Amino acid sequence: MSTHIDKDQFEYYLSSLDELGEILIEADQIESVSSGILRLTLGTIMASKGAIFVFERNNSLDFIKEDGDKINAEVSLPIIESIFHKNSPLHDGAVIVVGNLIVSSRVTLPVSKSKVINKSYGLRHKAAIGISEQSDAVCIVISEEKGKISYIKNGDFYEFKDDKSLKHLLLEDLSE
Repeated sequence: MSTHIDKDQFEYYLSSLDELGEILIEADQIESVSSGILRLTLGTIMASKGAIFVFERNNSLDFIKEDGDKINAEVSLPIIESIFHKNSPLHDGAVIVVGNLIVSSRVTLPVSKSKVINKSYGLRHKAAIGISEQSDAVCIVISEEKGKISYIKNGDFYEFKDDKSLKHLLLEDLSE
């Protein structure tokens, strides 16, 4: 079961977040990372682009990082916009985020073979489910067609009501 919020709701909720500044993945600054990522997802949605953000946690994602293009750039709105620009050679596939770095882009993820995934979900969602089934990674998926945001962990969709709930999920999962 998933809960989505539309673009207007998300923009309204995010308007209260602090400005994206230096993003450091130190214990006392994990909240800044989650705020920054939520701002980045908003920027992507507002441009009507789909995206998959995969956050490495305890299990290494080296088995898929090598498939994409090495980036090793600090998470920032200009980097995200550059990657997901339609004419960018980097825009296809997922980005892998480790700490405060986007370590690779254009990553092909393993697609879930589960038969219980609702048919309304596309390849991005199936790929995010697939990587979260094979690792402890968490994913934020932005639907290009609908502009909706999904949070995926352990091969399943996690519900959230608003940006605070989504921020809490990401904050909690990145601090484990």
